[in-house]
Amino acid sequence: MLVQSIPVSAEVEALLSNAGLPVSDIHDPDKIFFLGLHVDGKLIGVIGVEQYSAVALLRSLVVNNSARQSGYGRQLVSAIEARCAEKGVEEIYLLTTEAKDYFTRAGYSEVCRDLVPSSIVKTSQFSSLCPSTAIVMVKSL
Repeated sequence: MLVQSIPVSAEVEALLSNAGLPVSDIHDPDKIFFLGLHVDGKLIGVIGVEQYSAVALLRSLVVNNSARQSGYGRQLVSAIEARCAEKGVEEIYLLTTEAKDYFTRAGYSEVCRDLVPSSIVKTSQFSSLCPSTAIVMVKSL
């Protein structure tokens, strides 16, 4: 099993699309950084992050249906958190409509939208791609 930086590809886009996650803004490598998890040479999961100085927006965590419940999602989250910490990120924000319990177990807590830094609020994920009913969560690193 190998977690590594990966470029956006048709395979990454298909994983995200099949999970119902937004893909319209993922093709800017200066904006979004992806890690991929490979098992036996096959990409089975990805996670992305947008960094804005000391804060970041976690986005696009997905593990292939056949590999869920194997701890791979947690490995991806841990890897992206470690990478963010190395790059000086102090807080990671995320938006979710379905995974609140999962991220609560990973140490994230719900936060009021009014308390989110403007750099995160201005992202396309926050401002238009995710519904306004999405839960906002944060974790301090």
